[in-house]
Amino acid sequence: MAISIESFLKETIHNVCTVAGLRKICKVRGFQGPPSQSGKSDWADFVQLRFMNETGLQTAFSQLDEQALAVLHFLKFTGEPQETEKLAPFFLKKDSGYYSDQDLKQIVEFLTDRLINNGVVLAAFEQHRRSNKSKWESYALYLPPEFAKLLPPLRLPTIPISGTIRYSKWAAIMGEILAQDIFKKSVPRPFQEITHPKFTLVAGTLRLESKLHPTPEEIHEAMFDKWLLCTQGLAKMEKYTRIETESRVKQKARARRYVLQNVPSGHGIKKEDLEKHCAQLNCSFIGDELAVFVEAGIHFGFLEKLSQDGIEYIIPQLEYSADKIRSLPLALEEKNGKTWVKLNKNYSLDEFLTLAKASLLSVEGDGIAAVPCPKYIGRMVAELDAHPFIKQLLTYSIAYRQTFEAIKERAGKIAVHSGLVVIKVNCPDLESVLLFKYSDNMVKLGEGCYAVSQEDLPELLQYGKKKGFTTKFINSHTKASA
Repeated sequence: MAISIESFLKETIHNVCTVAGLRKICKVRGFQGPPSQSGKSDWADFVQLRFMNETGLQTAFSQLDEQALAVLHFLKFTGEPQETEKLAPFFLKKDSGYYSDQDLKQIVEFLTDRLINNGVVLAAFEQHRRSNKSKWESYALYLPPEFAKLLPPLRLPTIPISGTIRYSKWAAIMGEILAQDIFKKSVPRPFQEITHPKFTLVAGTLRLESKLHPTPEEIHEAMFDKWLLCTQGLAKMEKYTRIETESRVKQKARARRYVLQNVPSGHGIKKEDLEKHCAQLNCSFIGDELAVFVEAGIHFGFLEKLSQDGIEYIIPQLEYSADKIRSLPLALEEKNGKTWVKLNKNYSLDEFLTLAKASLLSVEGDGIAAVPCPKYIGRMVAELDAHPFIKQLLTYSIAYRQTFEAIKERAGKIAVHSGLVVIKVNCPDLESVLLFKYSDNMVKLGEGCYAVSQEDLPELLQYGKKKGFTTKFINSHTKASA
């Protein structure tokens, strides 16, 4: 939705606020030199010129009660104007969910007195007015992004918890999933309703979904996103008649992330308080969803559960941190010019991902064979050199040591590459599609031309074909045009 802050501001100042309201805004926000004895137009012009700057915003936020701040966080979370009916549950609790025009008028009075006249939010009704709606039904509040970034954290009933384990399980679990995906093993797992990020080996290159050479941080975020999407858990589906749309599920995931990220570091929150504040964001848990969400979060290492004074708390551990991870070194064996890897339980995911960045991989029996890839090493030799695992690998593997030494020796010199083809992409739509999926495999040459390896070319052409584009070969050995 395109939001016109200018139109919201104009309607707030000229149509919604009274002179008394404009005077209160000046007082709360600390606007200096307001008109002394003037009509509304002078007050409106004075406030309109100053309203959108940051002067006095934090002071104004500090004077709000918990109820008013909860409304602002709902507006920040949604990022869009919200009509009175969506804000009504913050002020009037009704089992029916129906609010009369008189109810909505009363809520507008609350919002005007406690938010608008404090100068922390914009409001409008005329620009949202539809013929079948009353003025109070059409009334909408909007929190501009400039204000949202200064909003204090959500006030949650949390307590500091001492003695947290500070250990992330996700690395061991994702390492196990990676190994199962690569070896194409189907292993029963708990929480089957949570989809896991998919790992593949494409032409010897490790991918996470469409991402080439994933980092631990990217894997962590991918699993975090999947966990947040947990829906209806172990509840029997026939007990619930409402089928949630994909957009609704994603909104619930954003609400969970929003509440959890507002829990201070090292603090715990009770499950029922997590449930309550997600519900305030209009994203309630359904059936067994909360129980499964919490237990899955503990299983994957995003939550920790501890008791203090006989009360059970959950402690979010949402950020990737390498110092939390305990794992075994990667087991390597040098044989026939290849480095063989056994992905035993609790192996170092970080070390394997680093090896994958410098290698072409293949599954052979119950192990993985890795050979150095000059193309990948050349692109990131400085980054790889700084990794402790690479230093160990170079003392262990003759093939990798020779490849790294050869690349460093040629650094800064002009090199003629073999095994490359040039493609010319004539369609901007196809160009954006290819770059979105294969940006790491395409080197831009200018004027729609890209250099790609002969190994990558068939996959690029097949992908373009799937998207409805055709390929024309000018010279089958040197150049292709899509």
